[in-house]
Amino acid sequence: MYLESAINIGDQYQAVVPDLLLYTEQNDQESPNDQLLWSPPTDANQDENSTAVLKYLKLASKEHRTADQENVLEVFLTSNYNIDQALEKLRLPTTNKNFFASAPWSLTECDQFEQCFKERGKDFSMFK
Repeated sequence: MYLESAINIGDQYQAVVPDLLLYTEQNDQESPNDQLLWSPPTDANQDENSTAVLKYLKLASKEHRTADQENVLEVFLTSNYNIDQALEKLRLPTTNKNFFASAPWSLTECDQFEQCFKERGKDFSMFK
């Protein structure tokens, strides 16, 4: 007993997109909701910085294989690029539902999706 889903087609289901704003200094100002999520270290030693970032990413991916890399880098930034402190923060429980991204699809899963898409189109409720 499942409700049949429908694909909504037609003008009444289309989004209304506002006109594009041209670049001006006025609309270039940061919004109060803007938040910097990642920025690489900017001190003089670029090679050392790159090595530290790569080391951190490698260590973080060993402990948290499914963590979203953007979130992992944000934690590194908020830890002032301190690897140990950032890894410790990653070990803490999180309420962020998007922190752990789903694992990449296997080749078999990709093939199955493509086959279902060919057979069913965009009717994803029919995919199994």
